[in-house]
Amino acid sequence: MTEGRAATRRAFRFVRALVAAGTAVRDGEHYLVRRHKAAHGAGRQGSAPSAGRVPGLPVVDIRRLAADGVLELEADRCRPTDAARFWLKRQLAGDGDHAAQHRRTRSTPLAPKVNDLEGVLGRLARPSGRDATAFLSAHHLAAARHVAELVRQAQMLPRVTMSYDPARIRAPGSGGTLPFNPAESAGDASRKLQDCLGSLPPECAGVVLDVCGFHKGLQQVEFERQWPRRSAKLILRVGLGLVADHFGLSCETTPRSGARSRSWKDQGARAGFVRQ
Repeated sequence: MTEGRAATRRAFRFVRALVAAGTAVRDGEHYLVRRHKAAHGAGRQGSAPSAGRVPGLPVVDIRRLAADGVLELEADRCRPTDAARFWLKRQLAGDGDHAAQHRRTRSTPLAPKVNDLEGVLGRLARPSGRDATAFLSAHHLAAARHVAELVRQAQMLPRVTMSYDPARIRAPGSGGTLPFNPAESAGDASRKLQDCLGSLPPECAGVVLDVCGFHKGLQQVEFERQWPRRSAKLILRVGLGLVADHFGLSCETTPRSGARSRSWKDQGARAGFVRQ
């Protein structure tokens, strides 16, 4: 194991334990996770590791994670941010023995692990049927591009898929593009993504992130959740519609002036979403 992978693994174990415990305290040049006594027994049942199995993390690594928006520093303590769980999920999505050991996914030969986002959404955006209407509209695709770009900027994708270009996904003739900031930090992108997905129902947020962020196919999404056929695309369309509203996108894919982020609960949503 290289030094870089070893450092990443130490950081992963530390953040995972910190998410479970809530607080770490500085002790010299390291931060140590403070755990309640009840948590020690829980670690044996598959929860977060016990304190004895989680070494401290150097201050320099803590500051790097804080700069990425994963941790929040306060005096001699640090706490996980809302983006910490996304960071952990990104580590699990990466390649290597560590990811394979902890990943909780189901696989099937009929459901590929990764699907090109343009292929998934492109099929749904093509006119079909007697009335020649598309299942997804221009603002749905613009919302998907925005989520894909935030995931890329937040560095949640494995490096093997980092060459993906979200600008390729647009509705025919839609023209405009979203105003992405190339200088935006991973922490800023993680916070924006968390704010966006937090405004959606959990089922919608999960499908939008899996399809638009991690490029999973709809069949794989349905298989992993044990959903009925064709249910994932319905949830995806609802979710992308809410994402478009969150970012103030109209059907012409241009941001509306004065648009504000709104929660689906604030809009009185009453849709009957499929439970996992």
